[in-house]
Amino acid sequence: MIINDISTKKYFFWFSVILILLFTFLEPAGTSEASFGIRLLIWTLQISFLVPLLILFHMGLQQSLFFDRLNDWLKILLSGLLGCLFFLPFSMGIDYAMGLDDWSQVESFVQVQEIIFEEIGGVFAPVLLTWAGMNAPRILQLNFSSPTLSEPAETAKPDVTIDKPADPTSQSKGEFITKFAKLIGTDIIYMMSELHYVRVVTSKGETLVLHNLKDAITQLPSEYSGIQTHRSYWAASKHIESMKEKNGQTSLVLSIGKTIPVSRRKLAEVKALLATQPERS
Repeated sequence: MIINDISTKKYFFWFSVILILLFTFLEPAGTSEASFGIRLLIWTLQISFLVPLLILFHMGLQQSLFFDRLNDWLKILLSGLLGCLFFLPFSMGIDYAMGLDDWSQVESFVQVQEIIFEEIGGVFAPVLLTWAGMNAPRILQLNFSSPTLSEPAETAKPDVTIDKPADPTSQSKGEFITKFAKLIGTDIIYMMSELHYVRVVTSKGETLVLHNLKDAITQLPSEYSGIQTHRSYWAASKHIESMKEKNGQTSLVLSIGKTIPVSRRKLAEVKALLATQPERS
């Protein structure tokens, strides 16, 4: 299976499972004296808390215009550092509960500081390296090209652009496009939000970009006409074939046969867009 075909949620879930097993068997300093069962419990608790925490902080930071302008690696560093700060008390609590930190001989604030600084040294570097390692395959777009879709013929662009957010900054249009143009081209069919990534599907394939969907739509050049059909989906107007309803759920059928959901809040706008487009045979 191509890594790109794995959803982001499954990717981070299985990566977390691998990390739990890896750290359990490697017996890193601090847990080497614990039994296998205790090590497994410790690392399950820590990784199960840490990974969602890092993802949530990254998604939160993506709402900032300043964060959006940073290099992808700086984004990972910043969300990693913030995640480490909030993870530190949890990590110390687990170590204390499992008897890995000896507080019985602590009699002064200086000794408390020593334990805290030791914990910082044992948390920050490994967490930042792990967070970077988890995201590296996607940032570097390793094996994320799936050139299985056929290139459609040139299609005239509709005159109407609906639900295109205004750009409140001087940020150059097309910055988002450059992150995948060489890999899968620029004929975007649809985009889908996956945690702190956006899955971009074009007529040449698909890839994942470290971005949020709102900013991705904002940064599309003006010639891109489309609509956000759902909080997690955007579709290009020229690739919308039809709309269908089933079991009370409305969806759009795209030129590649893919169906994407239409939320009730967006239904009127989608219908308005389809009304402006010529009938498709």
